[in-house]
Amino acid sequence: MKTNQNNKKTVPTQEQIEVVCRQRARHFWNWLTWSLVYYVVINLFLIAINWFTSPHYWWVLWVIAGWGNQLADDSHREKHQILINHKLKRKKQYGRKKIE
Repeated sequence: MKTNQNNKKTVPTQEQIEVVCRQRARHFWNWLTWSLVYYVVINLFLIAINWFTSPHYWWVLWVIAGWGNQLADDSHREKHQILINHKLKRKKQYGRKKIE
């Protein structure tokens, strides 16, 4: 909750909630896009190194699997948290205008 100039606590309006949710969603998709770009570029580089140094053992698969698993877990957790926060804020808004 935010306070206004008179130090009274106010519940955010629906528009403010929507703006915050859109900002968080935009931040999430921006983070996910750049994470996937880094994942692909670096793993292609590592595949090339693996191909030229030790083509008989593909150690790069461990890197791809571990990093991919962590990236999927982080993105799932972050998106789930955004959805939960959005639902909780909408529930808190109903029935209250100002708290004095």
